[in-house]
Amino acid sequence: MNAIKKNIISSFVAIITWCCITQTGAYPQEQKLPEHIAYDIKAERIKFTNDSAKITWKMNPNFNGEFVVGRGQGEFKNIDDVLKAKLVGVFYPTQDGFLIDRDLQPGKSYYYIILSKEHLLKREIEIIQGVNCTSTPIIISTEPGIVTNISAELKKDSSVVIKWKNPKGDNLKFCLYRSKSLISSPAELEVAEKIATTDDNEFIDNNIPEYGSFFYAVTVVDKNNIEYFSPEPDKNFTTKGVYRKGKTLSTPLNVAAFLTDNNSVIIKWEKSKSRTDKELSGYEIYRSDEVINSLLKLRFATLIKIVDAETITYRDENPGPGKYFYAVFSRYNDGTVDINFEDESSYTKTPIIINLPFKITAMTHDIIDNKLVLKWNYVGNSGIEEVEIFRSKIIPADSSKIMRDDIIGTENIKAGKFIISFPEKGTYFYGVLPKDSTKITEIVPEINATKVINTENNHSKIEELEKTKENNKSKTIDNKKEDNESSPKGDRNLLELSKSDKLESIIRNLFYKGKYELAKRELKKFMDLSTDPLSRGKARLFLARCYIETGDYKKALLLLNNDEVKNNYPEDFRFWFDFATSKLK
Repeated sequence: MNAIKKNIISSFVAIITWCCITQTGAYPQEQKLPEHIAYDIKAERIKFTNDSAKITWKMNPNFNGEFVVGRGQGEFKNIDDVLKAKLVGVFYPTQDGFLIDRDLQPGKSYYYIILSKEHLLKREIEIIQGVNCTSTPIIISTEPGIVTNISAELKKDSSVVIKWKNPKGDNLKFCLYRSKSLISSPAELEVAEKIATTDDNEFIDNNIPEYGSFFYAVTVVDKNNIEYFSPEPDKNFTTKGVYRKGKTLSTPLNVAAFLTDNNSVIIKWEKSKSRTDKELSGYEIYRSDEVINSLLKLRFATLIKIVDAETITYRDENPGPGKYFYAVFSRYNDGTVDINFEDESSYTKTPIIINLPFKITAMTHDIIDNKLVLKWNYVGNSGIEEVEIFRSKIIPADSSKIMRDDIIGTENIKAGKFIISFPEKGTYFYGVLPKDSTKITEIVPEINATKVINTENNHSKIEELEKTKENNKSKTIDNKKEDNESSPKGDRNLLELSKSDKLESIIRNLFYKGKYELAKRELKKFMDLSTDPLSRGKARLFLARCYIETGDYKKALLLLNNDEVKNNYPEDFRFWFDFATSKLK
């Protein structure tokens, strides 16, 4: 217990030190942060929503431990504030961290902190304002009601009259948006054109372009200048477009795409004819991995070519493996582009799929603490996803020289890395090969194999680290016992994090690696032993997903239809319940 007290005292000293630094205005940039400290944390309310925040941060990818994100309703000033925080996410280190925190409550303020899971469990907590925790809160205001009864009517003078019913409230304003596609989500609102701000319940759009179909939406702005948009059809956005028939320009008809023998794509269309005084100058051709049927989808599509007015075919030379959709729009001499989704003739609705077998293209490694981290890059999108990791004292010429005893593990190629917790003493080569492949693969260092790795120099240090960890484990167990007695009920907080380690290990090491039968067995064991409704709900959810993956949708539905799942994971429940139901139908 004396050692525990010393650890807590040292943590408090560290906290005070960090607080003193940050209270003066800034953390000294020239001082390098330890690898386990996340930094550059930012939190912001997501535009047009009133229950979600976006949290971003950076972390050192060389650190192999996990990071946890905690949320509190007050500033993080000391260790008690941190331990009371609600756990909202667990992440492996990458260069950039990203989290959407949902279901925030109106009238409350929220702060965030990011900590190394390992250091948190040891109570080695460093609070650095503006670095690994936020100093400015996310404030969720009480949302005013939405506008209702929206309508849009085209008049003979080509103006459009938009009307709606305002909600009750003081100092409210209303923003009007126009788009050539449906504005049924905040994302679609982002790409729409804002045409007016008013405190009235009616607006006349006199500047409508001379062709196409148009949709409208109205948002509410409160006295704090916060804009809200909770989309409801025909209440705050129109579902039927205003269509100017007489002025519409002709879009390309019957756009189609065909795959050639050499994995190029031929896009064809029927020639457009301008029905105005504008002269057709050519066509814009777009490519995307999803159907290009709205302005939002077009925003993320790639403009691959502009061709002249006489061209009605284009060859997209070898775009590479993937799923592709195309769209073609008429272009006019004045720079106008006829972007029109009304008749569904200007874009393809069936994907072109180009398959390319998976192939390892580069391999590297790091030795960090007691872990050997193998990393690889790959290309391709089809074929054998599972790879085998081998270890050999000599570099084999090809895969036929690899013995079964050389195989030390398997991994999904998309994981991009494999971690060996305790490398054996010696000099070795490591490599990655397709699992159960009958094709003989050449083994090339730095392509699908490492250069020679010598673990002799690291081994004594590794052994020392392992002993230290074992000693710390016993101390941590004592801490956990005390924590169990004092842990508050309700939402899971960072103090209770260690209780979920077993469940997260099952999900990470069995479920996400496709070992569904093993995952089923371990998840059932966990549910039998656990008394925490939140953990039991998560275990039940992933058990149901195991049955979904193995095609037993009835069992999945029975597991999902449970209060521990529905109450604790409502979004996941709705998605997977609907998914399993659709499969049964």
